[in-house]
Amino acid sequence: MTSDDNLSITCEGAMLATAFMAYKSSYKTVWIDIPQDYYDLGFWGAVEKHIGFTEQEFFDEYNAFMRSGDPSDEPPAGWSPPEGPISAYADFLRIVPESDLVDANPHY
Repeated sequence: MTSDDNLSITCEGAMLATAFMAYKSSYKTVWIDIPQDYYDLGFWGAVEKHIGFTEQEFFDEYNAFMRSGDPSDEPPAGWSPPEGPISAYADFLRIVPESDLVDANPHY
């Protein structure tokens, strides 16, 4: 196995991290709330604010979760995104950092 092969194997598991974050909170938190705070807090600051995990705590919890249970188990409730089109519950064009909300809603 080459180092590139190792990377692709690692990345497949990393793709489940988003679902794990949503399972611990909600898809709204993962798709809207965390990105809204990227600018002000950085990625891990936004994760800590909305999910309550530092970077290390997140990886510890994620790794423990991935090693628990049986591989043939069904995913837990809340693992999959809600049914229907994303646009029904997530408006990505309205994501604005909290620090910009004052400027986005001027008081005249």
